[in-house]
Order: sequence, then structure tokens, then C-alpha cells
Amino acid sequence: MPGLIFSQRIKRKSHDTEITLERSEAVGKYFTQTPSKPEEPGYLQDKALMITGGILLFIGLILCWQGDVLFKILGAVVGFFAAKTLIWRGITEYSEARKEYKEVLKQYRMAYENAEPKPSDKQMDRWQKEDLRKITAEARTKLWLENEDLKNDFLIIGGPSGSEKNQYALGKDGKIRYSRLNILFVHLAEYHIATYRCLYTFSNGLIINDATREFPYKEITNFELKTINQHLSIINGQQDFESGLQQFALYTSGRNIIKVIYAFSKDSDPDGALVRIGSEETISVIRKKLAEHKM
Repeated sequence: MPGLIFSQRIKRKSHDTEITLERSEAVGKYFTQTPSKPEEPGYLQDKALMITGGILLFIGLILCWQGDVLFKILGAVVGFFAAKTLIWRGITEYSEARKEYKEVLKQYRMAYENAEPKPSDKQMDRWQKEDLRKITAEARTKLWLENEDLKNDFLIIGGPSGSEKNQYALGKDGKIRYSRLNILFVHLAEYHIATYRCLYTFSNGLIINDATREFPYKEITNFELKTINQHLSIINGQQDFESGLQQFALYTSGRNIIKVIYAFSKDSDPDGALVRIGSEETISVIRKKLAEHKM
């Protein structure tokens, strides 16, 4: 049901210190880009000014020690120029550069704390598996199938939500995971098709919305597979591109539509890196069942 939440905690060790995170925080970190530590500047120009000023100041002092008045005046001018223009400028610019770096470092540390430590890829998969088990039970309840022996007649397929709020992350295992999931459960009864569709967030297992629909096979007028183009940004993989998402849809004579995105297009995901829910075999089974009822 909407509002159903699966709350868990995760314990991880970081630098020998045990860290306990709420699941929502842990998953949020997983889908947050880990920033690169800013490199401290060398301050070469500032140091060069101070060194040059120091050398000129030393020369000025030597000139001041000379007995000739002209040398004393020249030494005073050189020393004043070295101290005020070069040394003071070098110290001032060095201090400002250090201050700017400390502020950048402060922002980096805040961003790093928002992104780390991340849960492992295996932990993410365990959470998703647990969620799917509970959502499957919810789907059976909503479709009044709790006590039915469904065998192979209760199918599941799902994938990333088409929402712009969806986030993608490339795990260390090379798999792409996403923060918002569309899931479609399909029950192929003898004379009708029953579906349960939900949108839920990975961060806490919250079902944002869900719906059930049932139609006689004879009312289904169209079976569609199409590619939807969407702008995607995958953190950690440094990918920002336009991608094709594969969408499965059923249309009825009453202009009802049942649809779900279940994969990237083959061109966008040639290696099958996207973590999927269910399999494309679900589509084949539905297609075959619909064909049987049109004979």
C-alpha cells in the first residue's frame, strides 16, 4: 500500500571505526557523487615574491651599512620597495590563497560526508531483494491472490522510473543501479489479466503510488515495446548522456494503458550493466498468452 516503508540499518567499518547508518541515509550516500579532494596549490608565485623581496631587502641592508650617503639612500629605497611591495604583497596573497583553499577544503569535507561511507553493492542488492519480496506479498494481497498457488502465472518485470528525479549510480561491480523503480506484477488468469503496478523509492522502500487493474484478454487491443529517449547522468561513472529506455505497454479498448520501463536500449547498455527486475521472459510469456486468446 502507499506509505509502506521498509526501514533497516547498516553497520560498516571505516578506518576501524564502526559507523551505523539509517538505510535512507546509506542509500542516499550511494547515489551521491563522491567528490575528489582538492589539491592544495603550491603558492609558487607568492613564495617567489617573498624570496625576491627577502633578497632585495638583504641587499638594501648591505647598502645602508656603506659609509657613502648615496648608498644609504639607495639601500633605504631598495629595502622599502622589497619590504612593502614584494614581501608584504607575497605574504598577503599567500594568506588569501591559504584562506581560499581552507574554504574549498571545508566544502569538500562536507560534500564527502554526504557521499561516504557508501553501502556495498551487495548490501544494495540485498535491500532490493528484501523489498521485492515484501512488495510481491503486497501485490498478491491487492490482487486477492494470497492463498493462490500461482506457479508460473505470477510474473514480474520492472526497471528505472522515467522520472527526472531518478538517480543512477555505477557500482564497483560494474552494475548500474537507480533510486526510483517502477515494478509491474502480472497474473495471467484463465480469462483475464490482472496487474499490480507500483512506483517506489530505493532509499527507504517507500511505495509512492500503486494501482491494480484487471481486463479480459479480449479487451487488450495492443501490445507495445518502444524506446523512450531520456537525459541520464550516472554518478561515479562520469557519464552524462541521452539514452534510450525500453518501455513495455498494454493498451485496452477502453483506452487504458499499462506500461513500465524495464531496461536500457541495447545500444545504451550493450553489456547488460543495468540491474533489472524480473526478466524479458515475462514479456514473452504475456505475448504468447495474448496470442493464444486471439486464435
